[in-house]
Amino acid sequence: MLLVRRGSTFIAGHEFWLLWVYGAPLLFAKNLPLPIFAASLATIPLFWLARRIARGRWSIATPLDLPLVLLLLMGLVGVAVSVDSALSARIYGELLGGVALYYGIVNGLPAARLGRGVWFFLLLGAAMGLVGWLGMRYLEKFLPIPFMYEYMPRLEFPFLNSSGFTANLVAGAVAPALPIAFAWAWTLSRRQRGLVLAFAVFFSSIVVLTQSRGAILGLLVAGAILLLWRAPRLIWLAAAAALLGVAAVFWLGPANVTEVLLVSDSTNT
Repeated sequence: MLLVRRGSTFIAGHEFWLLWVYGAPLLFAKNLPLPIFAASLATIPLFWLARRIARGRWSIATPLDLPLVLLLLMGLVGVAVSVDSALSARIYGELLGGVALYYGIVNGLPAARLGRGVWFFLLLGAAMGLVGWLGMRYLEKFLPIPFMYEYMPRLEFPFLNSSGFTANLVAGAVAPALPIAFAWAWTLSRRQRGLVLAFAVFFSSIVVLTQSRGAILGLLVAGAILLLWRAPRLIWLAAAAALLGVAAVFWLGPANVTEVLLVSDSTNT
């Protein structure tokens, strides 16, 4: 019993790094053989059990507990009504893995190690951005920058995606790192802040190249929230931005703006 407790204490104390036992395979879930994918999912309960033994609780409480439970329940509904139950079950397994990663990070990253975790997060974001940039299939949407695409290198990553990455997929992988970079930069020294802002510039350039409308709109909202959080006196900028937005809609024409923002090319991609 003592050996079990020591092992559980070690796992709970190093969970942030050990969770990549199942986290790393899930990054390539669609390309993994089913036994390896299933084995990575099978390790998840061990981490929850280790927390229970070492700390007396399954997990710390978070504001996302109820939404994640509802998401998992709705996922089961999707599997139940799916016309391809095997494929849906595998996708649901990816969802389970994502939720497990969330709780692994929350429980395995104490405040004392937060800096290391954020650096790790930014490096992962930069790696995904670089791979996505080199392997992306370009489509001109609303920014007239086709000349840039002609001179940008392109590589094939058949293991990750034999047909290349769609712009929205790349933007979705990179965009979440951008608000984190800006928020964290406020807390650092000038030298470290410059390095983090360099990451932010790189992430921003990738999102602009993808021309992903969802990512750009999401980042605008995140930026506004971040600005009001750190500098609430600047709330008047939100009203000014809203007025400029309304003026831009009337200047460009509501029909043109609607076409740019809402018309989807997902059928072709």
